[in-house]
Amino acid sequence: MNTTTIRKIGCFTCSLMLVLFLIRCRVMETPYHVVFRYPRAFYVILLASYNDLLLAAGMGAFSMGLAYLLRNRSRAQSFLLGAFVGCALVVVAFGLSYVETSQLLGGPLTYAWLYYSDFMQNSDSKAAVLANLSWRWGAKLLAWSGLLLSAGYTLQFLLRRFDAQGQYARRALFGLAAFLGVYFVMAPRHIASNELGYKHVANPVLAFSHSIYAALATTPDLFTMQVPVGFEAFPTPQAARGRNSLAPSHTRIRNVVLFVLESVPAEYVPGYQTRYNVMPELARYLPNSLRVTDMYAQIPSTNNAVVSLLGSLYPMISYQCITVEHPNIRIPSLSSELKKQQFRTGFFFAADTRFQNMHGFLASRQFDTIADFQTIACPRPALEVDAEDEFLSSADESCLLKAYTQWLPADTTGAPFFATIWTAQTHYPYFPVGAEKDYGASERYLNHYLNALHYSDQQLGHLLDELKRRGLAESTLVVVVGDHGEAFGRHVQFGHASNIYEENVRIPLLLINPLLFHGEKLAAVGGQVDVAPTILDILRKPIPAEWQGTSLFNPARKNRAYFFSPYSQYTFGFRTPRHKVIFNANTSQTQVFDLQKDPQEAHNLADQMPAFVQQSHQHLATWIQYQNAYLKRVLAPPSVVANSTRPERR
Repeated sequence: MNTTTIRKIGCFTCSLMLVLFLIRCRVMETPYHVVFRYPRAFYVILLASYNDLLLAAGMGAFSMGLAYLLRNRSRAQSFLLGAFVGCALVVVAFGLSYVETSQLLGGPLTYAWLYYSDFMQNSDSKAAVLANLSWRWGAKLLAWSGLLLSAGYTLQFLLRRFDAQGQYARRALFGLAAFLGVYFVMAPRHIASNELGYKHVANPVLAFSHSIYAALATTPDLFTMQVPVGFEAFPTPQAARGRNSLAPSHTRIRNVVLFVLESVPAEYVPGYQTRYNVMPELARYLPNSLRVTDMYAQIPSTNNAVVSLLGSLYPMISYQCITVEHPNIRIPSLSSELKKQQFRTGFFFAADTRFQNMHGFLASRQFDTIADFQTIACPRPALEVDAEDEFLSSADESCLLKAYTQWLPADTTGAPFFATIWTAQTHYPYFPVGAEKDYGASERYLNHYLNALHYSDQQLGHLLDELKRRGLAESTLVVVVGDHGEAFGRHVQFGHASNIYEENVRIPLLLINPLLFHGEKLAAVGGQVDVAPTILDILRKPIPAEWQGTSLFNPARKNRAYFFSPYSQYTFGFRTPRHKVIFNANTSQTQVFDLQKDPQEAHNLADQMPAFVQQSHQHLATWIQYQNAYLKRVLAPPSVVANSTRPERR
């Protein structure tokens, strides 16, 4: 029997294991001299390589078994060997890319992330990957591929030179198989005891493959979990939906500006922190503002924020999104409601509304004017990508503001107006203008970002000053809010979409008007779905019964917020005035943080609060199942909706 192909596959399998082990050292950021000098470090890397070795062993065993079945077909064996080596090279490429993506995303790339990012057309994921997969990365890939091939061929040469009969090879193979058998059985419990997280042990090939299956074929337990009858009422009970609001109001308030800060968490905004003074213009207007203490993005992504902020609608509990799947969804929006009241309506977006089909959603929201990067006249774009389908392009925000001020009516006594102004230069890869200031940030991308945020603040200052100059400051409610956060290394992550820690989802919300506010603080927990009802409440306008949010000034509302992210793993979050829960549906692990004592979420209290953990799971399950049922009803054909029970009107 010809066993040459089997031996070659075995050699390349061992070579692949070696290369993946060495790449895992890079993922763990452990120098090689430490790994091979200290047994403890070697042991930890060996544990972290569990899924790598499992994949390599599985590929090798399957291919060697197939080679045995094809032992009398030399051409088929040659093809099999080539296919195995090709697959091994692909695995190495995935492994090397994981050195970068584990830092950027806090975990491996997933199918849901590619969906979110419009990867084949563009956005932050593609930009991040392309920025980090440079020619240097290509050179590294060639080097690692060369190591894989040279190690495999070297091992084959040694076997031919010193073990032509294969007796030592067979013993080595059986010994390796025995070791791996024990290792694969014992390692999982040691991985847990050494506190190795998902990021440390995930294999990018297995993770991506599983994410496709999870996205298309599986349902997290919270979707079907049984909860006690009447555990929590959705939508909000009638007591919290009446007109007993404590919202401040004034007859002179007739205009609204919704100013949305791209990728800005609360921690970098005046009134929420004091470490970085990057927004002096907003700070100048704090005496005429009200700050809401604990506001959350329902999901850390821009296109979903558009739906929640304008439509008071929770997102689809899925990696899919409303703007792509159901852009014409039949829900009232803040713009359509104010249009009924004879408001002029405008939407001004510094980036490209083609991203995730935002323009399709906005087209049916009763905006008189929709302007974005494609239509805003600007001599100097902050970032312009050459290809026509690249949606990351952004206009300089000074041009964004100019487009808005040109849209403003010259007659301040005419029809009231509602404008949404959405910045973009704080989006990755961050586009500051002019010379950068050193803010003392330890992470270089953070300093780049802070300079971009400072520029956005300048435009906000220009807007507020222009309203004052035109005599509109007292008659205009300015709402400053974030669409989601941005992470810079805390919790071993960068960017915004892959997690739901505070840096990902806690956002600023400031209401500015000199007649209504004088530097107050509203201690409330809420979400983006509550912004539109709050605005209409202040204006004393009727709030649509279809909306899922509640005015933040309603004393009967529940101080809770719900949020999730499906892009790296399915993580669901629940916030009370004091505690925050994060449940990972992929791993069934729960984290509980006391945000009063631990605002940076460093100490997990889940083991100390089992009853609270169980209750939080019930809250999350109730919310998820309510939202799925709600969207099913809203998206049903009109004839079906007409026969269903309509929600109570506030």
